[in-house]
Amino acid sequence: MQEHVRVDIIVTCKLGFERVVASLIQELCPECSAVPSPMGYMGLVLVEAPTQNIEVLVNHIREKVPEAEKVFKVDAECNARLQELGECVKPLASGISSDESFAVRTVRRGRHDYTSLDVNAYIGSVIKEATGARVDLENPNKVVVIQILQDKAYVSIVPGSEFYRKMAPTKFPMYKLYRRMVVAHEPYLGPPDASYVMGTRIGREIQCFEVRKLVVAPIGAVEAEPLQRFLKGVIDGQKSRLGIQKKSYGREVHRTEILVQDMYQFVRSW
Repeated sequence: MQEHVRVDIIVTCKLGFERVVASLIQELCPECSAVPSPMGYMGLVLVEAPTQNIEVLVNHIREKVPEAEKVFKVDAECNARLQELGECVKPLASGISSDESFAVRTVRRGRHDYTSLDVNAYIGSVIKEATGARVDLENPNKVVVIQILQDKAYVSIVPGSEFYRKMAPTKFPMYKLYRRMVVAHEPYLGPPDASYVMGTRIGREIQCFEVRKLVVAPIGAVEAEPLQRFLKGVIDGQKSRLGIQKKSYGREVHRTEILVQDMYQFVRSW
């Protein structure tokens, strides 16, 4: 930011509604300063609130401004450097007890020499070391929300209930079902570059769902070179997705086995 302004509340909204949200917030709190699309980043409104009771204002925004999708009270602010961010989060870790679970969610805007996953992993390790709490990416008790805007980082700790949960405790985890499936796929044997690209897409998808096995099943004799390129793409795509899963999932990840078998023999044997 070229001119630093204190940020007490961060509001997210649908693209194009930034000015509407900022205007409604200023109607609720005339003494507040609401900045829509700071530095051109759409879907975002930054609020500076002179009032001492920020929590009350946060609740008012949630209740009175339906255009606001997420409303976060900023608990800490620092420069957007990983080490400094870790030091910034440590005092806040006391808000997470050792018998609770947590997750870190980072949204990064601007160019940095690290990724959002790097932030999640590093801050997660800092909090785990400080509190002994366990990481749970699916149903955490607390969520550490980190919003990075160019050279500044804003940290909020919120209840996990504020985030939509695709996997509620009463739902059966579908990945356990996918691990029992065997998928047969005829190889794409077009131009070498296209074969490789198609292979990477398939490799990423089968690993994403963690199916038990992928059987690459050509029909009869096929040309070796495009088949080799396709298989290389499948393996590279799978390795890429597997690395992301191991880094970001809070559970054991199943590595999909990749086999090659003639389609007719596959039908007979499976």
